[in-house]
Amino acid sequence: MSSRRRRIALLGPVLLLAAAAKGLGQEPAPLAGFEGEWVGLQTWTFENPSAQEPQPVTLTLAVDGGELTGSITPFLGGVQALPIAGARVVGDELRMSLDSSRSRNRWQRNVDVQFTFRLEANELHGTAELTMGAVPWLRFDYALSRKRSRY
Repeated sequence: MSSRRRRIALLGPVLLLAAAAKGLGQEPAPLAGFEGEWVGLQTWTFENPSAQEPQPVTLTLAVDGGELTGSITPFLGGVQALPIAGARVVGDELRMSLDSSRSRNRWQRNVDVQFTFRLEANELHGTAELTMGAVPWLRFDYALSRKRSRY
């Protein structure tokens, strides 16, 4: 067997193993990767004359007993922090909802908010889909970065 054929014969199984390993898929991002304080902007996704300018927001996430807990401040232009609920990682996305039942404003208690975020290094990019009752209502985009310590 020639030297070239021997190299090809040895290279074949290596390439098959590499392809098989790649096909196993990626592990979902661990909850701890989302932990921390995230700051950035919430922006409207449509033209609306009454829409406000992009709004600064803070998303605080912590792992507690194997679950991701936290809150987002503000909610719909208010100053109140509202807790998140049902956080889970699906592939490389963090999906969660907002517990608006604790809002001080009664009308906000009927709002369902579903978040989807993607972790990209030290940034979270995502959306919030808001429905009131069963009717789609608003959508926001988020661009958040990990809050840095001064020290």
